[in-house]
Order: sequence, then structure tokens, then C-alpha cells
Amino acid sequence: YLKGTLDKDDITDKVYNHNFNLIRLTTLANHLEEKLGHPVDFEFAISKNGKINILQQRPYILNDNYIVNKSHDGDWTGYNKNEEIISGQVFDIDLYNEKNNHFNIDDVENKIILSRSDMSYPNLFCSLDNASPKLIIDTNNLLHNNLYTHYGNKFREKSQAFISTKNVEKFSSIKNGDSLEINMKTGKIKKLPQQELSLSIIKSLKNNQK
Repeated sequence: YLKGTLDKDDITDKVYNHNFNLIRLTTLANHLEEKLGHPVDFEFAISKNGKINILQQRPYILNDNYIVNKSHDGDWTGYNKNEEIISGQVFDIDLYNEKNNHFNIDDVENKIILSRSDMSYPNLFCSLDNASPKLIIDTNNLLHNNLYTHYGNKFREKSQAFISTKNVEKFSSIKNGDSLEINMKTGKIKKLPQQELSLSIIKSLKNNQK
């Protein structure tokens, strides 16, 4: 980001330094991975004299069964390739935020969390620490960015399924307590009566046991 009035030489220096730092950071990351024996996720700061200071580092967790895709319409999805069909009951997290209510882990365990407002993100991420939602639907198209933050490790470690989209209309008719069956590969969403939801969950469990 360049601010103020800069001549051509100044701009060239800025771009050069930026590209040079990227090369240095890439080299450092490769060195750390070789020495530690695993991919790393690290935070850094570059001082005025050009020194790279590592603030913290942690293993970058990889999961071969975890798939992250971007569809032709811009939606991002993440899911376990062995669980393409996800069935469950919707928990609208924004309803709790509007009422300033706290929810229990049991409220989100094995539920499909629906998040329409970015105000729900603190609660949404806190729920991941001790619970395992079946799916998180984010209509702000922001959730996929967190694959590259501290929370990204949690997603990959748990194979946390998510849909991150700007298509608000796609989920506008979905209400708290609705029962859904979602094909994560095709994006097809089906509303289920309660009895059909139970049969769908049993079928899904049988497929996972094969």
C-alpha cells in the first residue's frame, strides 16, 4: 500500500523491497519446515532495518480427507470427502446474538450453524473450541479466510464442514429448527421433515461405517 506522492524510483524501491521480503519469508518458512519436520503457520514482524522477527509459530495441520473448493458462483465449501452428504437441524446463531443470550455446547453439537451476521463470529468460533457442529453456513463469505488463521488449524484438524457464500437468498427461507440435507459436492439443499431427517442420519452413519 502506497500513500502520499512518490516518484518512479520510490515506487520501484517499494515494489522491490516487497518482493524481496516475500522471497526471504518463503525461504524462512522452508527452512523451518525442514528443521521442524512439519509445515508451519507463523506470525512475523519486519523491523525498519529489515530484520524478520518471528512472533509465534505452530504446526500447520494438514488433513488429506479435508477438501476445500470454490464453486463457479463464488461459494467456498470445506468438508470431509468421506461425508459429502450432511444432514441435521439448523441452529440460527444470530437469534441468540440479537437477544444477547449465551448458548450451551449442546445447542450447537451436531447442528448446522447458520450465521447471517458478522457480529456472530466471536460466538461462532468459541463454539468450535469445545463442540463439533456438523456444518457452518456463513452468508458473509468471510469464513473461508479463516482457513489461514489460528482457527484454520481447528477446521482442518476436525474436518469442519462449512459453506461460505455471498448468496444470501439461497438461505433466506431457512429458519431456526429446520431440518436440512446438503450435498457438499453439488451444493444441493433439501428441506426434510423430522422423520425423513432421522432416516437420512441413520443412512449417513451406515455409509460412514463401511
